[in-house]
Amino acid sequence: MNTGIGDVVDLGWKLAAVLAGWGGTDLLSSYEIERRPIGLRNVGMAAEFYRNHQKADDDLAFIEDGSTRGAEVRRRIGEALVRDVGRMFRTIGLQIGYRYENSPICIPDCTPAYPDDPEVFVPSARPGSRAPHVWLGEGYSILDLYGRGFVLLRLGADAPDGSRLEEAAAQRRVPLRTITITDCEAMQLYEKRLVLVRPDGHVAWRGDASPQEAAAVIDRVRGAVPSGLSGAGQRHVC
Repeated sequence: MNTGIGDVVDLGWKLAAVLAGWGGTDLLSSYEIERRPIGLRNVGMAAEFYRNHQKADDDLAFIEDGSTRGAEVRRRIGEALVRDVGRMFRTIGLQIGYRYENSPICIPDCTPAYPDDPEVFVPSARPGSRAPHVWLGEGYSILDLYGRGFVLLRLGADAPDGSRLEEAAAQRRVPLRTITITDCEAMQLYEKRLVLVRPDGHVAWRGDASPQEAAAVIDRVRGAVPSGLSGAGQRHVC
């Protein structure tokens, strides 16, 4: 279910962008590039959970037996429940820890990827990842800012000016809001001074300075430039 909802969220904003006229010619093709690996990942993990769950079937007939064999079956199945079957319920990393590696509409910043563990979610603003949650006030999450266009976060009162990206977006009719965040936890978690978040809440780009070629950044994240180009118009190598 989570995978299906993720598919809809990813495709929904891209269809809306194309219908509104600001989505690039390569935007819709990025859907499969981003979501197919996530689908394979999630189905593979679910299949593994199922196989582990079936391993004890042959022994279940003896689970209530008062014999030595019954005691051994209970011990072994008990350990398996905690180790293997319990993993079916410890899946926060599987549910929200996915990220879009090698996405043609995200600009990598060469930071190392963290381990992909189905049981562990590591909040990160690394491009391709879900922009992490931070409470900005009572009952008000930074996630509430996302979902109606691109959001450019300026982390810190003295963060670099975002006008280049704003102008480039306006020229292409890309919906973009710039918001200054001074919360210390957010600044630490998002790491960079400028962070560009997509309508689906995933990070498209981040940096500590305003990009010289802001138009190239906006074109890349709206699917309007070849996937081999970085936001600065050069082939990106990490």
